Amino acid sequence: MVRVNGRKNEAVNEEWTCDRGKFGHEFYNSSDRLTRPLLRKGDRLVESTWAEAYEAIGKAFSAPGARVAALGGSECSNEDLYLLQRLFRREFKSNNLDHRFTRILPTAAERTAPPQTRIADLERARTILVFGTSLADDLPMFFLRVRKAWFKHGSRVIVAHHEPTDADSFAHLVLRYKPGAAAALASGLAKAVSGKRGEWDAERVAKETGIPVAQLGEAAAVLTGSRAPVLASRRFYDLADGLGAVRAGRNLANAIGGPFNLYGLRANDEGAEEMGILPDGLPGRRSLDDSGHDDFHAPAMKGLNTEGVLKACGDGSLEALWLVGADPLVEWHDRTQGERALETVPFLVVQAHSAGEAMAFASVVLPMTAPAEQDGTYTSAERRVQRLRPILPPEGEAKPAWRIFSEMSLRLRPETPLFNPGDVMERIAREVPVFEAAHFAIIPSEGALLDS
Repeated sequence: MVRVNGRKNEAVNEEWTCDRGKFGHEFYNSSDRLTRPLLRKGDRLVESTWAEAYEAIGKAFSAPGARVAALGGSECSNEDLYLLQRLFRREFKSNNLDHRFTRILPTAAERTAPPQTRIADLERARTILVFGTSLADDLPMFFLRVRKAWFKHGSRVIVAHHEPTDADSFAHLVLRYKPGAAAALASGLAKAVSGKRGEWDAERVAKETGIPVAQLGEAAAVLTGSRAPVLASRRFYDLADGLGAVRAGRNLANAIGGPFNLYGLRANDEGAEEMGILPDGLPGRRSLDDSGHDDFHAPAMKGLNTEGVLKACGDGSLEALWLVGADPLVEWHDRTQGERALETVPFLVVQAHSAGEAMAFASVVLPMTAPAEQDGTYTSAERRVQRLRPILPPEGEAKPAWRIFSEMSLRLRPETPLFNPGDVMERIAREVPVFEAAHFAIIPSEGALLDS
């Protein structure tokens, strides 16, 4: 693997790729790639067979009354993620699932609605508010369209951020607020834009945010009645004031009359949400077997989120943890808590395509294929489901994640297997109606957009 060239897709990237997307794939050629299952014997991980690995996992995760959890999966396909949650809810009777490693882990009531503004829509927006995100770093394809909207169509771009960003260079107005003042800025502008001038204290907002009164007034004037889309990202959830900023940003968007978009940052954050890699269960979804009848019911008890899982591992109340393409030692903000969790939990499965730090604590290591080595679909930040086909052979005995979860499930409950990712997507489309247009046989070349 040398580089990735963008497939022309007028609805998404036209013909562009970002530098990170083009060149950030050295791991495919790394000597750290995992090629065989590993099983801990004494203080060493030794090469094993898939059968031995599955047997050990089955004993640890399906023991009566066992408390188990899984973390990760944001870079796995939709098919992988669906079978992960199905294995845990159906066979292990656990809702302890989460794909998020942000400092703030919003509950179901706190999560905002899915993004509504598509990448191509940005060219038609006469005004755009970029709120608390560096588009070039977090959402590069959105950055290119916003820049194009300004350069070719004269769109007015307002950038609000606590530090400089690449979008500042073409912004109509830059609102540089103090760190931690995002909520104060959005709340103040919402009052000004909605016509509540009696509640709009420009001097107070200027003092709280560090933005001059004149700039605040100009921003309010530009945004009033503009129906501008507000572009933000889940980067807010790594900030202490993140929930308040998101709530205030949503209120500002309502005042403007435009959509509030809180975009995911990883390859399949949207897919993980839709597939239910969350501790809140599966509200409003149908669980079906091959005949279309009820197949299983999610456990009634609400599960643990990422922080809850790590705490429970650390205090000994969880007996087994399955990491799917994730490493709390690297991704979690509290490394000490991550170390305590991994060294304390009695049984740890590390499933990855490359060796990582968490392997030092693993009971079992499962080698899975990397994205370019498997078939499946991903749901992008704008909620577009696109097909990914394999262009490289698997490394050694590595398997696609969906197959690992399917084979593990079959060992616990023999039944008609799912033979390929297309079979998995057919099941997804029956259970999650918004995926009905994502059947492999009918998915458009430009991808299928999920309804918000």
